Amino acid sequence: AEQSQISGTCRLSSLGYLALSNDVHARIVPNGAMETNRNNAILPLLPPSPRDVATTPQDFVCAVCFELPLSAREALLTPCCQHVFCEKCLVAAIRTSHACPLDRKPIASREEAKPLDGLSRRVFESIPVVCARDGCGWEGCLGSYHAHAEDCALRALVSDKSKLDLAQMLRRAERDLEEKTCQYERVKGCLDRLGDRIAEEIEEKAEVLDNYEKLQRQVTCFREAMVEAMVKNEKKVADLEREKAELLAMLGSVMKGDHICGAQPAKRKKT
Repeated sequence: AEQSQISGTCRLSSLGYLALSNDVHARIVPNGAMETNRNNAILPLLPPSPRDVATTPQDFVCAVCFELPLSAREALLTPCCQHVFCEKCLVAAIRTSHACPLDRKPIASREEAKPLDGLSRRVFESIPVVCARDGCGWEGCLGSYHAHAEDCALRALVSDKSKLDLAQMLRRAERDLEEKTCQYERVKGCLDRLGDRIAEEIEEKAEVLDNYEKLQRQVTCFREAMVEAMVKNEKKVADLEREKAELLAMLGSVMKGDHICGAQPAKRKKT
């Protein structure tokens, strides 16, 4: 299906829908409104505002809604007073009272009203108007307003969709932030518990190291005391060895003297 570019942001498909994105489409529906396929949203086409009310022919202003019709296709001319009405306004009035809303003359059906043609259509389409949508600022003649109204409504719809997407992105970001915060709190709790356990282990190891150093100092002191005791014992052993040698020497000399004294009397007895 052939597609044409509109506003540089939307594409008109063969079914009359405007593709706003991959999943959002819109189309112009009767009674001057725009319908989207997302929740059946309706975006109305705003009626034009006269650029100068004083110079605008009042015969072309609908006497029911007091607005200019969106286009010549949506305007009807009553056969009795030759006044222009919006098609939807005139049809509703005929259905209710079967009379002209302005001069109250009977009108049996819509078919009695006439569309704008010839001079009346040219005068209607030449009326200077401005776009009534806030922030638009478009100005032109009434004959080109309907195309602008569709385009302006699409831009507003795209803008609203962008705001909706932005709000959804913000909500997703808030949920992600909340989930990340919960994950951070859980990880932080685990890290805090791990840090406390590591601190306890470090404290226990420091205590064990302190006890080891104390034990090592005690072992060093005991070793020094043992060495000192061994030195003293060696001195005592040496002293005892000397005393022993001296005693043995004295004992030898005593025993030698006794032997000499015992042998001399025996010799005298023989002589």
